[in-house]
Amino acid sequence: MEVSLNTETRPLHSCRDTVMLSNPPATDAAHILREMTIPIIPSNKWLYDGEPEAERCPLLYFFGPQYDDTIESHSENDGSGSQAGSEIWTSSDPDGEIQSVMVYKLPHKVYEAQGIENVYAERLWGILPEDKVNWLRDESGNASAELRATLEFKHEDSVELQFLFTDPSSLSQGHGTKLIEKMKELSERNGLPFWLSAHNDGARSFYELKGGLKRGSTVELPFGHGKSSDLTAFTYIPDQLKS
Repeated sequence: MEVSLNTETRPLHSCRDTVMLSNPPATDAAHILREMTIPIIPSNKWLYDGEPEAERCPLLYFFGPQYDDTIESHSENDGSGSQAGSEIWTSSDPDGEIQSVMVYKLPHKVYEAQGIENVYAERLWGILPEDKVNWLRDESGNASAELRATLEFKHEDSVELQFLFTDPSSLSQGHGTKLIEKMKELSERNGLPFWLSAHNDGARSFYELKGGLKRGSTVELPFGHGKSSDLTAFTYIPDQLKS
């Protein structure tokens, strides 16, 4: 099992393209995006139901313009920024085929993609009906802010793990666990806590039992017609920051 801290720059289809990725190279970090469907999260299943184009927008929001073949960078690359929207780590099998992808953001780092995040947001808002756009701005945003407020550290000084996805055919093979262990090493080496929010029981079980992360507070996220789901914070604090 190999963990890569970098990925090749290859274009992904944007959310304006209704065609999903078609047989990308096995070594391409984007190949499992064909299976990276957000509906495994209850609220997102409702949010993107019937809107496959919208489902691509948050992925491009995270990955940034280096993976979007429909948008050009609007800022000069002077070496201080990154064309990615986030940090991207992958875990591969012995044949070099990527099986798991982790996306996270470092605190206080300037990412070049930050300059065009509104582009992806506007695309998403242009696809979704008004009630779901309002839900994203209000209920979803408020629940996320409430969860961040419960952290034992300042979230702006921590690493936020935005998502971790493993190819369904490669679950329980240690790929996700290996990436979490690498994140712990980064945390200890740099003295940075990290955190994430889990949206379903499977994710909560993985992060607590296999990932060894500390379960934090849970907040309710209402959505749809009287439905709701729980967001649970999981954290890791490096030894040097523990009292």
